[in-house]
Amino acid sequence: MNTDESRDSKVLIKEAELLNASNDFIYKFYKNTEKYSTEIDDILEAKLLSKNDPFIDIVLAQYCQHEATIFNLFSTAIQSDNLPLKLACLSNEFSAYGNSIPSSLFRENRWDDCPLLLDWFKSISYSEIEVLFSNKSIDRNWLESLLECEDKFWTILKEDQQKHILRSLCKNSVIQHRDNGFFLDGLLEYEHNKLFYNIWSLTDKLPTTRQYAYVLSILLEKTAFTRLHFDVVEVAKRWDIVDEKESKTDDELSLNSYELIRFQLFKNFIKDLYGDDCSNKEHFDNPDIAYRCCAYSQLKNITIDDMNSIVENDGALAVNYLLMNDNLWIFEETREVLQDLCYKVDRKHPNGISFCTNDFLVRKKKMEELNPKWFIEKIFDESNDDDKLLNVGTMREFLKELKEDATNGIVNISKIFGKELFKIGLILYAILLIVLIILF
Repeated sequence: MNTDESRDSKVLIKEAELLNASNDFIYKFYKNTEKYSTEIDDILEAKLLSKNDPFIDIVLAQYCQHEATIFNLFSTAIQSDNLPLKLACLSNEFSAYGNSIPSSLFRENRWDDCPLLLDWFKSISYSEIEVLFSNKSIDRNWLESLLECEDKFWTILKEDQQKHILRSLCKNSVIQHRDNGFFLDGLLEYEHNKLFYNIWSLTDKLPTTRQYAYVLSILLEKTAFTRLHFDVVEVAKRWDIVDEKESKTDDELSLNSYELIRFQLFKNFIKDLYGDDCSNKEHFDNPDIAYRCCAYSQLKNITIDDMNSIVENDGALAVNYLLMNDNLWIFEETREVLQDLCYKVDRKHPNGISFCTNDFLVRKKKMEELNPKWFIEKIFDESNDDDKLLNVGTMREFLKELKEDATNGIVNISKIFGKELFKIGLILYAILLIVLIILF
């Protein structure tokens, strides 16, 4: 610990303030303080702990920024079997100056050689699993090793605990983020993607039970895509299982869990075929419905004839996955066909519910927000039967024509009503130009 003489003046002032503040003030301060704050040190947090106030302990467990603090709190929670305090420690995302959770809870630099950590993990509760694995500050290296399904932390768990880990990871943003816009060299790129790769590799390791299929299908959907180095087609065969409890009907809008896993895996395979001279028919005639739906949602060169044929064969399910294909939203013509197909399949629904049409409208709104240039309105040119797309060139032409028409109109008015009205016309002309500039 530092002595008072060597401590930052900001910390000393904040310490005097917090030690004499109300619990509510301490809570609001910590909750609103950013990571790596220069106003907090380990001495300040130790003095707050010495108050032996359960409320302050809970606040520090969630928001403390020093490893010594959270270590002491978690040790107390284990000894007293205080579950709320343990959960608060496991949720901490701010312990910035030590190891990540759970390593910092035991002050161990090597989690793979920490008997205390292993002993606690053997008896970890479901609520502790949920909080720990949804914490975005979880120790990434420890998590990567765990998901290899071979180390002692994974093998000591029961099957239900393993599945609960995967369910909890679905809530964690760490599995969705890639490089955050930073340049990564080859080694750093590999290390950064290792977590994503290990999650995708679970398809080649986990048992193919219905329960595992359900949670894994959700996890893959939320996990960032990365290049896979195993045989995707062969691994997909592991999950080619008929689920009698989820038999598909004609108006089904989604794949079942087994099919969704194959769908996610085939994304890797179909992306490699973008540049190949491979006819759409080869994809659309594939006997695996998961493969066909993946093709509907991924391929770039789907024609209007293809769209009609696809929906004729696979009905509402095909429409649902065509709506996911960004390439079909670029042009107005294909968007109109998509909407017509939604109407078509909805009319066949026995309850008359417009599932596909509603999905179309939701998807359209999202695409308009993401790609507004695809939805630029058109201006009709009376001299030509064809529509002119609104762009910089046509806009200039349009403004030029309005300017000429307005000028001619003002001149004609001046000839009739004289100079006084001519002045008024100039003012109106100026106002018109300002309005045009604001609008366009």
